[in-house]
Amino acid sequence: MDGDGDFHDENLHVVERFTRKGDTLEYDVTIEDPTLFTGPWKPAAGSVAGRTGSRVRIARPAAQHVLPDFPCVERDREHKVNNDRF
Repeated sequence: MDGDGDFHDENLHVVERFTRKGDTLEYDVTIEDPTLFTGPWKPAAGSVAGRTGSRVRIARPAAQHVLPDFPCVERDREHKVNNDRF
């Protein structure tokens, strides 16, 4: 088990592909471990609907990047310092 709690052993094989198409960068990952998985596995694509194992990011000029706002919330620290699992 690694530091994030994911199982793997010496047979783990990871293939990562980065593809640039115009102003987008696609990241594709396939994970294989014949000891632990029944076949190749691709993690969920997150915000890319209908795709697995891929994530697409759009490159913009520096002035156009928008950082997400993560507000501080009163008493939000508790779940980070105990054994709660979500």
